[in-house]
Amino acid sequence: MFVIKAIHRAARLGRRLFLFDGRRNSSLRDAKFFLFLLALFGASSVFASPGSIGLESDTDVSTAGFFQLTWSAPAHAKELELRESRQPDLSDYRSIYTGPDLARTMSGKPDGDYYYQIVSMSRDDPRESDIVKVKVAHHSLANAFMFFTLGAVVFLSILISILLGNRDSKV
Repeated sequence: MFVIKAIHRAARLGRRLFLFDGRRNSSLRDAKFFLFLLALFGASSVFASPGSIGLESDTDVSTAGFFQLTWSAPAHAKELELRESRQPDLSDYRSIYTGPDLARTMSGKPDGDYYYQIVSMSRDDPRESDIVKVKVAHHSLANAFMFFTLGAVVFLSILISILLGNRDSKV
């Protein structure tokens, strides 16, 4: 995760340095920026640990009650374990999934903070991902009833309009 954030910061710096130099549609500027990005991505592959495990969530805060966790792992990591905990240090984790898949959709969680980690179960090369935090904060019951009532009023008004039709028109 650190490498990805560093790449984004460097790309923003590169845009400031190379794209906003006062010239428009400069092929030299585009070539310099392309070489900058090429060097940046080449350097990131050198500094990234080979075969590292990465874990991401599609959202930091889930208000709909579901979210998806995706991860990447080296090809030799056939058995992966997804761990879940309510503690940031995963001291009381429980195993949610074990297998070769690279994604999992989570749902049905009550409000609160959840922490996830992917661990390679390989005995000869154990690896762990960074810990990912997801906050589950459902919409309030008052908002749910308000949306339901509003939808029912709109539905009934459309239904009445269709059933009554235009009574003034002569056919």
